[in-house]
Amino acid sequence: MEFGLFLMPIHPPEKPWQQIMKEDMDTLILADKLGFHEAWIGEHHTLKTEPIPAPDLFIAKAFGLTKNIRLGTGVILLQLHHPVMLAHRIAVLDHLGEGRFNFGIGTGGMPTEFELFGIDEKDRHLRAAEVMDIVLRLWESDGSFEYQGQFFNIKAPEPQPEIGIGIHMKPLTRPHPPIAVAAGSPHSPTATYAGSQGWIVMSSGIMHPAVLGSIWEAYAEGAAQADHTPNRNVWRVARNIHLAETTRQAREEADKYGMRHCITKYAMRQFKATRGNLDMFKPSKDMPDEDVTFDWLAELINLLTETRNNLENRNEIIHGRIYAGNDRSDNLKSGHPGIPDREVTADELYDLAEDLFALQAAVPNINSFATMRAIAENNSA
Repeated sequence: MEFGLFLMPIHPPEKPWQQIMKEDMDTLILADKLGFHEAWIGEHHTLKTEPIPAPDLFIAKAFGLTKNIRLGTGVILLQLHHPVMLAHRIAVLDHLGEGRFNFGIGTGGMPTEFELFGIDEKDRHLRAAEVMDIVLRLWESDGSFEYQGQFFNIKAPEPQPEIGIGIHMKPLTRPHPPIAVAAGSPHSPTATYAGSQGWIVMSSGIMHPAVLGSIWEAYAEGAAQADHTPNRNVWRVARNIHLAETTRQAREEADKYGMRHCITKYAMRQFKATRGNLDMFKPSKDMPDEDVTFDWLAELINLLTETRNNLENRNEIIHGRIYAGNDRSDNLKSGHPGIPDREVTADELYDLAEDLFALQAAVPNINSFATMRAIAENNSA
């Protein structure tokens, strides 16, 4: 089991941006010191609660402040980018990371972002596919390049090597850095395509457990179409975890601080305002929106759990993978006292991992829990 970190990031919109960037960077530096395997940084342009519009720039700085952790875009919204510029920026980023970069891509985004960039949302999948096709072909080209597409027509200048003119920027990792694809819908065709390519697939942290497994089914189907065996190690599944000394304490803290505030004040309202429903949270579209509550989600999607001393009493196993960075100081101006932060030591983290491995060995049919991946709060972990 390897630990990862997903920094959308989540912050209250009233928090100063400089403070947000410092907290997120400090979180990455701590994760690197604790031995986290990887971290992913999101991209949004119209969400004040997820306020990093240029994850590549953020990652570039983080590469200079970390030593071992892999850093990735989580994800680049392909349809919003010009492919030539994207190919060059990502190639440079791979060099800056000296091989520690993961190229996370997706076709999502909020309707408000399509509006901002003047892009028809119904074309997002086709446009994103064309952007990625151009990026990969540019990296494979020998200098001569021409592409006629539905959305982009590109012709590179003829190479003149004798005077140093021509396309030259390639990523350090050949043929390209590891590619990861975000999949957020049941039986996702994006997951199927990722499986056919052997790429990493990343599941949304708010998917209901009843439909979460369909992501892997779709991925495996794509792998079968390409005649290769899928490896579950490529699957990143996000889950929110609030860890405390007791389950009761975890529930009380999640209820009072960041988790409830993030879900009810922002996430649900944003989906309702832009999508017209809360289907992303449900096991089925037949479920009424009014039944989607924080308390229901806390039981099924978010994990409120106790520390290692009480894990032996649990009936379920947490098979950890990616932690999500939710801001627990979300009430910056609300008058709440907040919870004092403390650093989690490496020994505590690895002790927890050892307990989870021991429980895996002790519980029959452990594969039934294999889709449970971990996510945690960024200020304290």
